[in-house]
Amino acid sequence: MISKVILGKSFAGCCRYVQLKKGAEVLIANGVRTENPKETATDFEMIRELRPKLKTVVIHASVSFAHEDKPRIDNRLMIDVANRFMSKLGMEDGQYICVRHKDAAHDHFHIIANRVKYDGSVLPDSFLKNRAAKTCDELELEFSLTIARGHGIGAKIKDRNPKKSLIKESIRLSIEEGISNGINDFDLLNEHLKSKGIEMHIQYQSTGRINGLSFRKDSISFKGSSIDRKFSYKKFERVFDQNHINNQVKGTIKQTKPIKHER
Repeated sequence: MISKVILGKSFAGCCRYVQLKKGAEVLIANGVRTENPKETATDFEMIRELRPKLKTVVIHASVSFAHEDKPRIDNRLMIDVANRFMSKLGMEDGQYICVRHKDAAHDHFHIIANRVKYDGSVLPDSFLKNRAAKTCDELELEFSLTIARGHGIGAKIKDRNPKKSLIKESIRLSIEEGISNGINDFDLLNEHLKSKGIEMHIQYQSTGRINGLSFRKDSISFKGSSIDRKFSYKKFERVFDQNHINNQVKGTIKQTKPIKHER
């Protein structure tokens, strides 16, 4: 399975594209009418008004299945996969529709979801594209589907040690979960990872300058950049700065005083 996620501002155009495609079939609808795109967009916009200053409110995700799975793909399987996809990304308790398209060689469905929930809270969009891709990897295993992501020209050879690969994925997902929940400094990240059985270490040069980060779980360690290029010290700081700004606006996470890391 391969996912593609686009964040947008307009429900109207997205609904027209997804619902008016020849052969389009609505599989799931939660909190919106689906008789025509105009009514669907109107229902999305009603909840959007709970956060009128929020510009990027539309989540448009498409999920494609491997060609090898075509004999197995029916509406029931698509619905089950779509429901799990939504649940894993925290979108199941808001407005969304899922529509099957049949205009391509690969069976696929589209999801349109509202980032604004019924209570006015907002679904975080940090690392959403990466989280969607990882969710597809997990669902391939859960539903015994063909592993499609990473195949083709230029694809990297996967780690040949299954345990090491699984631990690396576990650390990656735990970090992204913390960031998406608004964590905005290394102390909070460290506490979050400890609850997952993961150790985080800040590495220093002899001059006292920070050299990088490493993460350890089940006696297996990884450099931050080996888990993902965006997990370098400087890139974390940029993400923390953005989360700090977001949290001040939302007031969703308690700020902590910086704690000096011991060398």
